[in-house]
Amino acid sequence: MAALAPWRHDLTGGRAFHELEGMYVAQWQANNLRDPGGCHPYIKLLVADPGSGVTEQGVPDPAEEMRSARAVVKSLLAHHPRLVAVIGLALSRAPMIAAAHDLAAARVPVVADLVTADGFDRSNFSKIPAPCAEKVDRSRTLGDFYRLTFANGKYLERMSGFLRGSGQLKTGEAVQVTQYGYDQDPFACTNVHHVNQLITPPRDPIAFELSRRGSDAIGPLTTKVTPICGNGSAIRTVFYTARALDLANFIIALGNACPSGITVAGPTDSTRLLTPEIDGAADQQRLAALQVLAEGKVKLFYPSSTTPARVTAAPGYVQLQKAFHGAFNGNPLFPLDAAELADTWIVNAHDAFYVTAAAIHALDGNKQTHTPGHVAVNLSAFQITGAAQGTIGFDDNGTRVAKPGEPVVVRLCVTASGPQIREEPSCTA
Repeated sequence: MAALAPWRHDLTGGRAFHELEGMYVAQWQANNLRDPGGCHPYIKLLVADPGSGVTEQGVPDPAEEMRSARAVVKSLLAHHPRLVAVIGLALSRAPMIAAAHDLAAARVPVVADLVTADGFDRSNFSKIPAPCAEKVDRSRTLGDFYRLTFANGKYLERMSGFLRGSGQLKTGEAVQVTQYGYDQDPFACTNVHHVNQLITPPRDPIAFELSRRGSDAIGPLTTKVTPICGNGSAIRTVFYTARALDLANFIIALGNACPSGITVAGPTDSTRLLTPEIDGAADQQRLAALQVLAEGKVKLFYPSSTTPARVTAAPGYVQLQKAFHGAFNGNPLFPLDAAELADTWIVNAHDAFYVTAAAIHALDGNKQTHTPGHVAVNLSAFQITGAAQGTIGFDDNGTRVAKPGEPVVVRLCVTASGPQIREEPSCTA
């Protein structure tokens, strides 16, 4: 099995460590605890790295990012004849979509752990607004493709229900902020598309330039968001539909601009605030944003596929605990606590490996040869119990069907014990 993701990309950040952590724990669980379904064959995990996507000067290079993503897939297919599946992808961006297309052409099943853009499934973006698929080759297919997430539309459906129910999405009281060039990024673009349908009266998004690593975007963002809370403003809720690269800066800017308070409806990407950044300056900004949230005037809500309470209540949690402690030999640097479980990058990455391992371990019992095609058959044929998030299967489009089967809106609270997520709107309940 190969783990493919933009591990060193700025949009991934420190969450790459959590993603690999989840996969490694699931590998240890499969090979040492014989879970799921025995331990034969043993599963080797290859880490496929498409690079950072920037030049030596730190400037983003989309053409090189695309070339590298496809080159690493070509190398996997050429040099690893026993490869039966690929997991990961992480980001719903053009290079990972192209990599998925190339794997589909080779009939290698892909289990994506975190991609949420509408259309990043077997429909191959055929039903989303044309601008959001401008960088996607719709002539290709995504057969044998599975994902552990829901689509952005599903998450925002839950978010809008929560906001309407709490009186925070009334006419004239909401606005959205997103990144320049959002139509080049299917994740941001489909977020924007859905939020445009929620806000009345319709209004153009406020757009800003995503920052580069270590740069200070707080000043420019403060200029952008100040009118949101200006004199006479009726705005109560602001949707943040950009990549979470600048979510910390955005929270700080709102803390400066909105002394009376504001509600932020963030994307699934909001988990970035739970994870230390690789860059020291960026992590200081993350900690400063958490301090703003601790003060309580800026409230951040976002949709999530699971919560720590759901994970600890699932039947597979006991095995997850055993695997976590076995894989890291009880090392305190790798705790299995609420903060770790709140980061869906760990849990989804674990479950991507786990469900694929179940399909692999079923091969011998089904008298199937060890081929990608038979792994795909098994992924499609049954629901897999014992995953960290409960029972998981896939619908005809390859999208997750799980028990419990709906995303949940959570609030990121910051208390004396640190950041945590809650399913209640109050951080003091």
